[in-house]
Amino acid sequence: MGYRFGQTDEDGDDGSMINEGPSKYTLREAKVVKIADTVELTADFIRETDKAILVSDGDQEVWLPKSQIDYGINEFTKTIAIELPEWLATAKGLV
Repeated sequence: MGYRFGQTDEDGDDGSMINEGPSKYTLREAKVVKIADTVELTADFIRETDKAILVSDGDQEVWLPKSQIDYGINEFTKTIAIELPEWLATAKGLV
């Protein structure tokens, strides 16, 4: 039997699903994923390709993939401000 909005049956039930008791669905425990910490640094800008930036920290030159970093190049001073994941900075020996 169908109901119109606002219409109730003999028990006063309007057919809505609100407050109908326990659901047949249960929420699974959420998986917590830690967002990687980032590092901000300034380095000397050497050159770039379509996929990477070559920078120098004064001791070494390293390639950084553009897909993993946010950066801004100062064309006047030839320096670059970089924000990158901590794991990448560690792997490249920058921290």
